[in-house]
Amino acid sequence: MKDLWLVCLLLILNLIAALIYLVFHLRRGNRKKGLVVFAFMLAAPVVGPLFLGCAELLLTIVHQRRKRDVDLTELSFNKKRVRVLSSADIEKEANRVPIEEALLVSGKSNKRGAFIDLLKEDDYEASMQVIRNAVEDDDMEISHYAAAFVTDTVARYKDQEASYRRLAQENPTPENLTRYLDFMQDILQQKLFSTSEQRLYAEFLDDFAHMLYEKDPSALQEKTMACMVELWRQLGNEQKAEEWIGIARPRCMDSLDAFKLCAKYYYSLQKKDAFFRLIDEVKKSSLILDSEALDWIRFYM
Repeated sequence: MKDLWLVCLLLILNLIAALIYLVFHLRRGNRKKGLVVFAFMLAAPVVGPLFLGCAELLLTIVHQRRKRDVDLTELSFNKKRVRVLSSADIEKEANRVPIEEALLVSGKSNKRGAFIDLLKEDDYEASMQVIRNAVEDDDMEISHYAAAFVTDTVARYKDQEASYRRLAQENPTPENLTRYLDFMQDILQQKLFSTSEQRLYAEFLDDFAHMLYEKDPSALQEKTMACMVELWRQLGNEQKAEEWIGIARPRCMDSLDAFKLCAKYYYSLQKKDAFFRLIDEVKKSSLILDSEALDWIRFYM
């Protein structure tokens, strides 16, 4: 009787372990693997889970001891590092494929190699969204590298922001204000910060942009106005966005970028009167239009 009770207990524990394993893999999207292993553990109770546990332990040990071509201590995320191109590097550059495609290949070593090459690039900012997405990659090594890289990048951006902000506050010349604006508007558009941090930096950017506008209106670029409108709309502050549209609106007869900014804003909010009034004014002005703006006027007029 005691033996029967022990067998039942082992079978119940085996079933619980199999269910946990199945749920774990279903949540990670590995439905096929989860079902196969679940069936194996039911078909080979006790022995199956022990075998799988030993296999996972062995793989972990091998993974930790394995010599990697690149590890986190070898990665330098500082742009000051010197890069020497050998003939093999040049051949690699010539055969480069888009990182989005490289991360879809089946071989783990190929994916990892392509991703590490991306992290070593000087112009990695252009692929920051891909790197952020890689934090959720199924490959734990790629996910680990991506998370470490994003953390390092955010910390470095914060240090640079504090330095530029201190300089702009202590000596608010148009040059220092412009330097801060140019740096932060590019960073904020990458959406690396939390919502609260994004809002805080948007406020800093807003204050310095207003300060520059008061000192020298011509020094404030339309791209900064467009950035402010986009940031405040993303943060749900339409009043702030409308404020910057009001600053950009007088430039529409002289600046193509200002015209496009205001036209897109009015159109997105279905402000028909303001939109058609702007189109009519620009049509009568001497503003030089590109093909896109000409198409707008032809279509809506």
